[in-house]
Parts: sequence; structure tokens; C-alpha cells
Amino acid sequence: MRKLFLCGETGYKGEQQKAIFIVSAVDFVELTVKDILESIRTSEERFEVLKEALLSVKKYGLNTIGRIINSIELAYGRLAGKEEKKSEQIIGLNQLKELEELYVKRVRELSEDGLLLEINGFGIVFILVGML
Repeated sequence: MRKLFLCGETGYKGEQQKAIFIVSAVDFVELTVKDILESIRTSEERFEVLKEALLSVKKYGLNTIGRIINSIELAYGRLAGKEEKKSEQIIGLNQLKELEELYVKRVRELSEDGLLLEINGFGIVFILVGML
């Protein structure tokens, strides 16, 4: 797993941690999920894991799964991506398109239950739904 370093006060008076950069809980989850996905042998198995996660995601998980989908899109040079990065294409392009469709469908389903604006990091949800 990637090594992450936190910095700042630890909550104990006078104690400090030295670090390279700050990582939020959302960032940590995303990096952990990416590490797990990379450890899965085939793109088909990775796709099935992502699909199952997407079908069961709750409102507050839309940001994290959206960021993962976005990173795969960038690997294909889609949306804001300028060039392809084959090493980061963890699923096939057709599988990515299917995930995108499922993502938009899931966002619409979850938006029926309330506001999505209260999601931390709502921006990625808004961007993906608007572009797909």
C-alpha cells in the first residue's frame, strides 16, 4: 500500500508530526481502493468490483467512486485528460462507459431521496453527471 504521511498537531499538547503532505480521509479511502483494485488480476474482475460498489453506493460515497471513475477516464485521455496513460487503465474502455452510465443512473436514483449538494466534494459528482 502507498505510504501516507500526515502533518500537524496530533491532539496532544506540544506534540507535532512531521510529514510530506496532508491526506484527508476521502483521499486515503480512494488511494486504498485503487491499491486494492490494482492487486486484482484481471480487468474483468476489477470491473465487477467497481460495478458492485457503484450499485450499492450510498449518497455520501458518490464523491469517492466518482473520483475513481474520473481517474480511469483521465487514463484514457477522456474529459480533462490530454493523453492516454496505459498503465492506469485498470478496466477496458467499454467497461468504463458502462460504469459511467451506471454512475449517472445511480446519482439520479439517490437524488430522489434528497439534496446532493450536501455531499462533501459534490463538485466531482456534478462534473461527471454534466459531462456524461
